Amino acid sequence: MLDTYLAVVNLGSYLVDLPMDDQRDFVRRVRLAMREPVIDYVRLEIDAVRR
Repeated sequence: MLDTYLAVVNLGSYLVDLPMDDQRDFVRRVRLAMREPVIDYVRLEIDAVRR
């Protein structure tokens, strides 16, 4: 499941440039390089005011 999340949310822009056959291995190698299976995520909510 983490591999799918990484592929869709975090690594999509990198996977576009890789052949399909290499994408799964790339995602797996990224996951294995992580110290722990945790992704820090910050959501910004911004209100804009026109003056």
